[in-house]
Amino acid sequence: MTPPTPSPPVPVVIKVGGSLLDLANLPDQLGQLLATVRRELGAPALIAGGGEIVNEIRRLDPIHQLSAHHSHELAIRSMELTAHLLKLLLPGEPCRVLSDLSQIQHALQAQQVPIIAPWTILQQQESAHPEQALPHSWEVTSDTIAARLAAWLKAPVLILAKSVRPPLGCSLETAAELGLVDSVFPKSCAASLRVGVCNLREKDLKISWLHNGTQAVERKYKPEAPASGFLLE
Repeated sequence: MTPPTPSPPVPVVIKVGGSLLDLANLPDQLGQLLATVRRELGAPALIAGGGEIVNEIRRLDPIHQLSAHHSHELAIRSMELTAHLLKLLLPGEPCRVLSDLSQIQHALQAQQVPIIAPWTILQQQESAHPEQALPHSWEVTSDTIAARLAAWLKAPVLILAKSVRPPLGCSLETAAELGLVDSVFPKSCAASLRVGVCNLREKDLKISWLHNGTQAVERKYKPEAPASGFLLE
């Protein structure tokens, strides 16, 4: 009798904010988040923001009068570098830096943690679907790129790991108004996408779910929490 084919893993995209790259205990905090995502939500796939590298590009932009297109390109390429940095910070995780959607899916099936280097994927997708191309401007940040990748990977959940936490019940639109995400982000999220924000600088990690068609719920967990699920706060 042929054994049944295992179901493909449910991908969960976790975008690690560039502001967290100088957090001394980032490996521990991110490790806790990864463990909880695996237990409660699905198979994590990481993408890192550009951090101070992007800020330096932004500073140099008006000095050298870089075009919006070239600034956008350099900012995305900086995410390739931070992807490799993130891999170095997680030596205990089975991480692979990948730039191909099919390779990312295969890594998830192999219970590895893909860290997405987005430049090639964005180039391929925008070439195949130019009508879906993101604006090549400072309006678009790595949050929107993560939302777009979640759609391409058919991930039902996107978690934004940041240095701040939104107010309870915050919507995608309010998050954009508060500057927690960029202005393009709400329109880039599918109606079915669950978007959570986790402040990794807090001792007790919480995921605050942004309102996107259903009532936002905040869940709190600690490393010693039982495997039965998040503790509702």
